[in-house]
Amino acid sequence: MSPAQRSALDTFREISTIPRAVSAEGHDATVNTHSPANNEQESGVDEKSGNWVYPSEEMFFNAMKRKNYDPEAADMRTIVPIHNAVNEQAWKEIKAWEKGRGSEA
Repeated sequence: MSPAQRSALDTFREISTIPRAVSAEGHDATVNTHSPANNEQESGVDEKSGNWVYPSEEMFFNAMKRKNYDPEAADMRTIVPIHNAVNEQAWKEIKAWEKGRGSEA
């Protein structure tokens, strides 16, 4: 638990429906030798599906603290599901927009 947390946060991570990009060689296309611009650590991939894994309440809270926001731990129970739902809806919109434009290949 981070010193800024006043209560324990959930560490459960939901698996998204969004696949991670894979390079032509079959490796994760997001892996490189450079640090990510946002200084985040590896966010995770579901071994079974290959999809992204969303951050837990605790991870989200700690990321906000690292970025100099002043989050309230109790708010994570609301913020994290909204974050995940927005990403899922955006992915549905992207798939609908790409349908019929050759993206199936």
